[in-house]
Amino acid sequence: MSAHPKAVSIISIMTIAKNKVPKHEQPKPTAGNIILQWLTYAFWGWALLGINWLIFIVVFSSLAHQDQTEVIPYAIAAVLVLLPISVVCDYFYGKQEPAKKSGITMAVMIVHAVIFALFAIGSLIFAVFNLLQLLVSASALPETSVSWAVTLLISAVLYGLTLLRTINPPMKVSMKKLYPLSMIVILTGFLIAAFVGPVSKSLYTRDDRLISNNLYMVVDAIQMYAMNYEKLPNSLNDVVVTDSAADIVDRGLVEKKKKKSVISDSVSEEGGKTTLFHYQLCVTYKESDTTGFVSRPMATDEYAMYIDTGNHPKGQVCYKLAIDSSELKLVR
Repeated sequence: MSAHPKAVSIISIMTIAKNKVPKHEQPKPTAGNIILQWLTYAFWGWALLGINWLIFIVVFSSLAHQDQTEVIPYAIAAVLVLLPISVVCDYFYGKQEPAKKSGITMAVMIVHAVIFALFAIGSLIFAVFNLLQLLVSASALPETSVSWAVTLLISAVLYGLTLLRTINPPMKVSMKKLYPLSMIVILTGFLIAAFVGPVSKSLYTRDDRLISNNLYMVVDAIQMYAMNYEKLPNSLNDVVVTDSAADIVDRGLVEKKKKKSVISDSVSEEGGKTTLFHYQLCVTYKESDTTGFVSRPMATDEYAMYIDTGNHPKGQVCYKLAIDSSELKLVR
Protein backbone atom coordinates (compact mmCIF):
# COMPACT_ATOMS: atom_id res chain seq x y z
CA MET A 1 0.00 0.00 0.00
CA SER A 2 1.56 3.27 -1.08
CA ALA A 3 1.66 6.40 1.12
CA HIS A 4 -0.39 9.42 0.33
CA PRO A 5 1.49 11.86 -1.95
CA LYS A 6 0.91 14.86 0.42
CA ALA A 7 2.23 12.93 3.42
CA VAL A 8 5.35 11.96 1.51
CA SER A 9 5.89 15.58 0.50
CA ILE A 10 5.64 16.89 4.08
CA ILE A 11 8.03 14.23 5.41
CA SER A 12 10.52 15.05 2.66
CA ILE A 13 10.43 18.78 3.43
CA MET A 14 10.97 18.17 7.17
CA THR A 15 13.89 15.85 6.46
CA ILE A 16 15.56 18.33 4.11
CA ALA A 17 15.07 21.22 6.59
CA LYS A 18 16.50 19.12 9.40
CA ASN A 19 19.57 18.23 7.36
CA LYS A 20 20.22 21.75 6.04
CA VAL A 21 19.75 23.72 9.32
CA PRO A 22 22.56 22.79 11.63
CA LYS A 23 22.18 22.86 15.36
CA HIS A 24 23.15 26.31 16.74
CA GLU A 25 26.47 26.24 18.53
CA GLN A 26 28.10 29.24 20.26
CA PRO A 27 31.65 29.92 19.15
CA LYS A 28 34.29 29.08 21.70
CA PRO A 29 35.66 32.20 23.49
CA THR A 30 39.14 33.27 22.54
CA ALA A 31 41.82 34.46 24.96
CA GLY A 32 41.08 38.04 23.89
CA ASN A 33 37.38 37.64 24.72
CA ILE A 34 38.16 36.28 28.17
CA ILE A 35 40.66 39.04 28.91
CA LEU A 36 38.19 41.70 27.78
CA GLN A 37 35.48 40.15 29.97
CA TRP A 38 37.79 40.15 32.99
CA LEU A 39 38.91 43.75 32.37
CA THR A 40 35.31 44.92 32.03
CA TYR A 41 34.33 43.52 35.42
CA ALA A 42 37.58 44.60 37.07
CA PHE A 43 37.48 48.18 35.80
CA TRP A 44 33.88 48.56 36.92
CA GLY A 45 34.96 47.39 40.37
CA TRP A 46 37.79 49.94 40.52
CA ALA A 47 35.53 52.67 39.16
CA LEU A 48 33.00 51.97 41.91
CA LEU A 49 35.68 52.49 44.57
CA GLY A 50 36.50 55.89 43.08
CA ILE A 51 32.82 56.79 42.78
CA ASN A 52 32.14 55.85 46.41
CA TRP A 53 35.13 57.92 47.51
CA LEU A 54 33.82 60.90 45.55
CA ILE A 55 30.31 60.46 46.97
CA PHE A 56 31.63 60.47 50.55
CA ILE A 57 33.67 63.64 49.98
CA VAL A 58 30.69 65.46 48.43
CA VAL A 59 28.28 64.41 51.18
CA PHE A 60 30.73 65.03 54.03
CA SER A 61 31.74 68.42 52.66
CA SER A 62 28.13 69.55 52.40
CA LEU A 63 27.30 68.38 55.94
CA ALA A 64 30.47 69.23 57.87
CA HIS A 65 31.48 72.32 55.83
CA GLN A 66 35.13 71.26 55.98
CA ASP A 67 37.79 71.89 53.40
CA GLN A 68 38.50 68.79 51.29
CA THR A 69 41.24 70.31 49.15
CA GLU A 70 43.78 67.60 49.88
CA VAL A 71 41.62 64.67 48.73
CA ILE A 72 39.03 65.93 46.23
CA PRO A 73 41.48 66.17 43.26
CA TYR A 74 42.48 62.51 43.68
CA ALA A 75 38.87 61.30 43.80
CA ILE A 76 37.86 63.31 40.72
CA ALA A 77 40.96 62.17 38.80
CA ALA A 78 40.32 58.50 39.69
CA VAL A 79 36.71 58.67 38.50
CA LEU A 80 37.47 60.62 35.31
CA VAL A 81 40.08 58.03 34.33
CA LEU A 82 38.40 54.80 35.41
CA LEU A 83 34.85 55.47 34.23
CA PRO A 84 35.67 56.05 30.53
CA ILE A 85 37.91 52.97 30.51
CA SER A 86 35.11 50.90 32.06
CA VAL A 87 32.53 52.18 29.56
CA VAL A 88 34.81 51.47 26.58
CA CYS A 89 35.63 47.95 27.77
CA ASP A 90 31.96 47.29 28.46
CA TYR A 91 30.99 48.51 24.99
CA PHE A 92 33.39 46.23 23.13
CA TYR A 93 32.71 43.27 25.43
CA GLY A 94 28.95 43.76 25.08
CA LYS A 95 29.19 43.39 21.30
CA GLN A 96 30.55 39.86 21.65
CA GLU A 97 29.09 38.84 25.03
CA PRO A 98 27.37 35.44 24.72
CA ALA A 99 23.77 35.11 25.84
CA LYS A 100 24.69 32.05 27.89
CA LYS A 101 28.13 31.72 29.38
CA SER A 102 29.89 28.42 29.92
CA GLY A 103 33.28 27.13 30.81
CA ILE A 104 35.88 29.74 31.66
CA THR A 105 33.56 32.68 30.85
CA MET A 106 31.09 31.29 33.39
CA ALA A 107 33.90 31.02 35.96
CA VAL A 108 35.01 34.64 35.38
CA MET A 109 31.42 35.82 35.73
CA ILE A 110 30.84 33.87 38.95
CA VAL A 111 34.02 35.17 40.60
CA HIS A 112 33.16 38.82 39.97
CA ALA A 113 29.45 38.33 40.70
CA VAL A 114 30.31 36.95 44.14
CA ILE A 115 32.66 39.87 44.81
CA PHE A 116 30.06 42.48 43.83
CA ALA A 117 27.37 40.70 45.85
CA LEU A 118 29.58 40.67 48.96
CA PHE A 119 30.38 44.37 48.54
CA ALA A 120 26.69 45.19 48.12
CA ILE A 121 25.68 43.27 51.26
CA GLY A 122 28.66 44.60 53.22
CA SER A 123 27.84 48.21 52.26
CA LEU A 124 24.25 47.72 53.36
CA ILE A 125 25.33 46.21 56.70
CA PHE A 126 27.73 49.05 57.50
CA ALA A 127 25.18 51.66 56.41
CA VAL A 128 22.65 50.29 58.89
CA PHE A 129 25.40 50.06 61.52
CA ASN A 130 26.27 53.75 61.11
CA LEU A 131 22.61 54.76 61.34
CA LEU A 132 22.11 52.72 64.52
CA GLN A 133 25.33 54.05 66.01
CA LEU A 134 24.13 57.57 65.29
CA LEU A 135 20.92 56.88 67.20
CA VAL A 136 22.34 55.14 70.27
CA SER A 137 25.64 56.99 70.78
CA ALA A 138 26.36 60.61 71.62
CA SER A 139 28.80 61.15 68.80
CA ALA A 140 30.62 64.48 68.70
CA LEU A 141 30.80 64.24 64.91
CA PRO A 142 27.40 63.05 63.66
CA GLU A 143 28.22 64.42 60.20
CA THR A 144 30.76 61.65 59.73
CA SER A 145 28.29 58.88 60.58
CA VAL A 146 25.59 60.39 58.37
CA SER A 147 28.05 60.80 55.49
CA TRP A 148 29.16 57.18 55.76
CA ALA A 149 25.57 55.95 56.00
CA VAL A 150 24.47 57.86 52.89
CA THR A 151 27.59 56.81 50.96
CA LEU A 152 27.23 53.14 51.87
CA LEU A 153 23.52 53.07 50.99
CA ILE A 154 24.28 54.47 47.55
CA SER A 155 27.21 52.06 47.31
CA ALA A 156 24.93 49.10 48.00
CA VAL A 157 22.65 50.16 45.15
CA LEU A 158 25.57 50.65 42.76
CA TYR A 159 27.10 47.27 43.60
CA GLY A 160 23.67 45.68 43.16
CA LEU A 161 23.38 47.17 39.67
CA THR A 162 26.91 46.01 38.89
CA LEU A 163 25.97 42.51 40.02
CA LEU A 164 23.04 42.52 37.57
CA ARG A 165 25.32 43.77 34.79
CA THR A 166 27.75 40.95 35.51
CA ILE A 167 25.07 38.25 35.45
CA ASN A 168 23.25 39.99 32.58
CA PRO A 169 19.91 38.20 33.03
CA PRO A 170 17.34 38.30 30.23
CA MET A 171 15.30 41.48 30.69
CA LYS A 172 13.13 43.78 28.59
CA VAL A 173 15.94 46.34 28.69
CA SER A 174 19.37 44.77 28.43
CA MET A 175 21.63 45.55 31.41
CA LYS A 176 24.65 45.87 29.13
CA LYS A 177 22.91 48.91 27.59
CA LEU A 178 21.18 50.27 30.69
CA TYR A 179 24.05 49.91 33.19
CA PRO A 180 26.76 52.08 31.52
CA LEU A 181 24.21 54.81 30.83
CA SER A 182 23.01 54.74 34.44
CA MET A 183 26.56 54.98 35.77
CA ILE A 184 27.36 57.93 33.51
CA VAL A 185 24.23 59.79 34.65
CA ILE A 186 24.87 59.10 38.35
CA LEU A 187 28.52 60.06 38.12
CA THR A 188 27.79 63.23 36.17
CA GLY A 189 25.45 64.33 38.95
CA PHE A 190 28.07 63.81 41.66
CA LEU A 191 30.81 65.43 39.57
CA ILE A 192 28.64 68.53 39.20
CA ALA A 193 28.02 68.46 42.96
CA ALA A 194 31.76 68.10 43.57
CA PHE A 195 32.63 71.13 41.44
CA VAL A 196 29.79 73.21 42.89
CA GLY A 197 30.66 72.19 46.46
CA PRO A 198 34.18 71.10 47.54
CA VAL A 199 36.05 72.32 44.44
CA SER A 200 34.51 75.80 44.40
CA LYS A 201 35.03 76.11 48.17
CA SER A 202 38.64 75.05 47.73
CA LEU A 203 39.20 77.79 45.18
CA TYR A 204 37.40 80.34 47.37
CA THR A 205 39.51 79.54 50.46
CA ARG A 206 42.85 79.26 48.66
CA ASP A 207 44.19 82.40 50.35
CA ASP A 208 43.12 81.07 53.75
CA ARG A 209 45.30 78.00 53.28
CA LEU A 210 48.12 80.12 51.94
CA ILE A 211 48.01 82.26 55.07
CA SER A 212 47.69 79.36 57.52
CA ASN A 213 50.55 77.41 55.94
CA ASN A 214 53.03 80.26 55.61
CA LEU A 215 52.36 82.81 58.34
CA TYR A 216 54.90 81.16 60.63
CA MET A 217 57.61 81.96 58.07
CA VAL A 218 56.77 85.66 58.41
CA VAL A 219 57.10 85.32 62.19
CA ASP A 220 60.50 83.66 61.77
CA ALA A 221 61.62 86.51 59.47
CA ILE A 222 60.57 89.13 62.05
CA GLN A 223 62.44 87.25 64.77
CA MET A 224 65.52 87.14 62.55
CA TYR A 225 65.28 90.88 61.97
CA ALA A 226 64.94 91.53 65.71
CA MET A 227 67.94 89.32 66.41
CA ASN A 228 70.12 91.27 63.94
CA TYR A 229 68.95 94.81 64.75
CA GLU A 230 67.56 94.42 68.32
CA LYS A 231 64.33 96.09 67.28
CA LEU A 232 61.18 95.32 65.36
CA PRO A 233 60.96 96.14 61.65
CA ASN A 234 58.89 99.17 60.69
CA SER A 235 57.02 97.16 58.07
CA LEU A 236 57.01 93.72 56.55
CA ASN A 237 58.87 95.11 53.55
CA ASP A 238 61.95 95.31 55.77
CA VAL A 239 62.09 91.56 56.46
CA VAL A 240 63.32 88.84 54.14
CA VAL A 241 60.73 86.18 53.28
CA THR A 242 60.80 83.61 50.50
CA ASP A 243 58.53 81.25 48.58
CA SER A 244 54.84 81.34 49.47
CA ALA A 245 55.44 83.55 52.50
CA ALA A 246 56.63 86.28 50.15
CA ASP A 247 53.37 85.89 48.24
CA ILE A 248 51.16 86.71 51.23
CA VAL A 249 53.38 89.69 52.09
CA ASP A 250 53.52 91.07 48.54
CA ARG A 251 49.76 90.71 48.10
CA GLY A 252 49.02 92.40 51.40
CA LEU A 253 47.31 89.35 52.91
CA VAL A 254 49.11 89.97 56.22
CA GLU A 255 49.50 93.26 58.06
CA LYS A 256 51.97 93.99 60.88
CA LYS A 257 51.00 96.24 63.76
CA LYS A 258 53.85 97.37 65.98
CA LYS A 259 53.39 97.66 69.72
CA LYS A 260 55.57 99.32 72.31
CA SER A 261 58.38 97.26 73.76
CA VAL A 262 57.98 96.51 77.44
CA ILE A 263 60.55 95.85 80.15
CA SER A 264 59.90 92.55 81.83
CA ASP A 265 60.43 91.91 85.54
CA SER A 266 62.32 88.71 84.72
CA VAL A 267 66.10 88.70 84.78
CA SER A 268 68.15 87.18 81.98
CA GLU A 269 71.10 84.85 82.50
CA GLU A 270 73.53 87.70 81.78
CA GLY A 271 71.87 89.87 84.40
CA GLY A 272 69.51 92.76 83.91
CA LYS A 273 65.91 92.87 82.87
CA THR A 274 64.74 91.50 79.56
CA THR A 275 62.82 93.35 76.88
CA LEU A 276 59.71 91.94 75.24
CA PHE A 277 59.01 93.18 71.73
CA HIS A 278 55.26 93.14 71.23
CA TYR A 279 53.60 93.20 67.81
CA GLN A 280 50.56 91.86 65.97
CA LEU A 281 50.07 90.15 62.64
CA CYS A 282 46.56 90.67 61.27
CA VAL A 283 45.01 88.61 58.49
CA THR A 284 41.49 88.17 57.10
CA TYR A 285 40.07 84.69 56.65
CA LYS A 286 37.20 84.05 54.24
CA GLU A 287 36.01 80.99 56.13
CA SER A 288 36.39 79.66 59.67
CA ASP A 289 38.53 76.64 60.47
CA THR A 290 37.66 74.14 63.20
CA THR A 291 40.22 71.46 62.40
CA GLY A 292 43.01 72.76 64.63
CA PHE A 293 43.25 73.07 68.38
CA VAL A 294 43.15 76.19 70.56
CA SER A 295 46.48 76.83 72.25
CA ARG A 296 47.11 79.35 75.00
CA PRO A 297 49.78 82.07 74.64
CA MET A 298 53.08 81.49 76.43
CA ALA A 299 53.66 85.10 77.44
CA THR A 300 52.00 87.77 79.57
CA ASP A 301 49.10 89.91 78.36
CA GLU A 302 48.09 87.17 75.94
CA TYR A 303 51.16 87.70 73.75
CA ALA A 304 52.56 84.39 72.52
CA MET A 305 56.11 83.44 71.63
CA TYR A 306 54.88 81.43 68.65
CA ILE A 307 51.95 81.48 66.25
CA ASP A 308 49.20 78.89 65.87
CA THR A 309 46.87 79.47 62.93
CA GLY A 310 44.61 76.49 63.65
CA ASN A 311 40.98 76.84 64.72
CA HIS A 312 40.49 80.40 63.53
CA PRO A 313 37.18 82.23 63.01
CA LYS A 314 35.94 83.90 59.84
CA GLY A 315 36.98 87.51 59.27
CA GLN A 316 39.92 89.49 60.59
CA VAL A 317 42.16 87.78 63.12
CA CYS A 318 45.08 89.52 64.85
CA TYR A 319 47.73 87.29 66.37
CA LYS A 320 49.47 88.86 69.39
CA LEU A 321 53.13 87.91 69.33
CA ALA A 322 56.18 88.64 71.48
CA ILE A 323 59.95 88.34 71.10
CA ASP A 324 62.13 87.94 74.20
CA SER A 325 65.39 89.88 73.92
CA SER A 326 67.16 87.44 76.25
CA GLU A 327 66.42 84.55 73.88
CA LEU A 328 67.74 86.60 70.98
CA LYS A 329 71.01 87.11 72.82
CA LEU A 330 71.30 83.39 73.46
CA VAL A 331 70.76 82.70 69.77
CA ARG A 332 73.38 85.24 68.77
